[in-house]
Parts: sequence; structure tokens; C-alpha cells
Amino acid sequence: MLTHLSVYPGNAIWEFPVRSFFGLQELEIIKPKNLGGLKLVSHHCSALRSLALCGVQVEISSQLIPLLSASATALPDLTALKIICDPGSLESEPPLELISAVSTFLANKQRLRMPDLVLRTPACDEPDWPMWASLPPLPNLEVLSIDVHSYHWSVSEIRRLSSCIPLRLSALLIHARAMFPAVDEQARERHPPEWISLIRKSTSLKYLHILENSGKLNLKQRRRADHPDALQLFGYGPYLHWILRDAQADSAAGRHADDAPAGP
Repeated sequence: MLTHLSVYPGNAIWEFPVRSFFGLQELEIIKPKNLGGLKLVSHHCSALRSLALCGVQVEISSQLIPLLSASATALPDLTALKIICDPGSLESEPPLELISAVSTFLANKQRLRMPDLVLRTPACDEPDWPMWASLPPLPNLEVLSIDVHSYHWSVSEIRRLSSCIPLRLSALLIHARAMFPAVDEQARERHPPEWISLIRKSTSLKYLHILENSGKLNLKQRRRADHPDALQLFGYGPYLHWILRDAQADSAAGRHADDAPAGP
């Protein structure tokens, strides 16, 4: 019985016989040309634990909206979900309705441990913004990777993002995109403390990675004094930093390994 399947190009999967989905536990669909057959997956893959949709073009991302909305209670045993939208250009963005559909789909996944979402989610300081409301209630969430973009990352947006990141996470990757990065001195002085507060409150984090395109946060230089006690690996941009602690001490103080490029 087939339990693991990775398909490229992704639309080839829709030619598979339905019986191929029975017993499937892990499914990866790469660069699909269309998503019309996804309803079959949600209906027949009752044992699915991991679903990855990678390289979804913006032009077809809207097909996910009715599929996810109609399948909100499907795949209850899902532990890992990856949806990577490929914008194709900086001007292209997935529809906002997709964010709501994904949030509705997430809300019923009580066993979900590892969501990886690249949806160009807009930053928002509204308490009822769907994506922010769907994450904290998930009881088994341990690993989160999410991209969020803003015009300039206001203090209220950073604080709202911080408030919806569950404290129990052991690994977190945030891609904080700024469409019009703040360049004034006041913004440079004001924003790092807000990001540092977000980092320090997550006391269970063992791995934290922040990607940002503004170059203004300057978090790389702050990591030595401001990391959570449990943190073992810190990434900033293309670099990874191992935090090496004294084996004889139980304190958070420790040496930092030299910067090393991220990747294999």
C-alpha cells in the first residue's frame, strides 16, 4: 500500500486512480497547473498526516478557496500542512479570501503540529483577523513557519503578531516583509525592542529564524543578550548561529558559535 507520495509536476496526480489515495499518509504536490482534484484528496485520504502544496501560482491559488472552505472538517488527523504560494512577481498577491479559507481549514485541525504557510499574509492589528485568531487555539502546535508583509511594520502590527504566536512553540520562522521599509531614525530605535519582546516571550523556543527585507531591524547584533533561555539555534537572514552553553552551568549564558550560512 502506498503511504508516501511526491508528485512533480503536481497536476499529474489527478490522473492517478482513486485507489492510489487509500492509506496515503504523506502527500506532496509540487507546482500544480490546477487544483481541481484536491477534493478527491480530502475525501479519499482519510489517513493523511502530512499535506504539502508547493509552488502554487497566484493565478490558480483562488481555486483553493472553495476547496478549503468545503473541506474544513476533512483530514482531521493532519499533523503537518504546507502551502507555498509562488507570487511570480512582487506585484502579485494571493487573494485575501484565501487567508480566510486557510484559517477556517486550520481551525478544525486539532492534531496539527507543523503549519508552513507562505501566503503573503498581510500584517494587521485587528484582533479578529482570521489568521491571527486561528493559531493560538491549536493545542498541539509546536513548529510554525509563516510569512507576513506590511507597508512599514507599525508597532501595533508587531505587537498583534506577537500576541498570536503560541508560547509553547519549539521552532518558529517568521518572514517579515516590508513593502516600504521604514528608514527614519525613530523607527530604527523603536522597532527592535518590539521584535525583541516577541522573541523573548517565547521561552520554549529552541530554534528561531527571522527573515526580513528591510535591513533595518538589526536583530543580528542583539541576539547575544536577548535570546530565550531555551534557544539553541538562531537564524537571521542567510545566517545561522549556534548558542553553545557551558555544560556545567544551568544558566542561559553561553558562547555563540561563529556565523554560518544557512543551508546544507
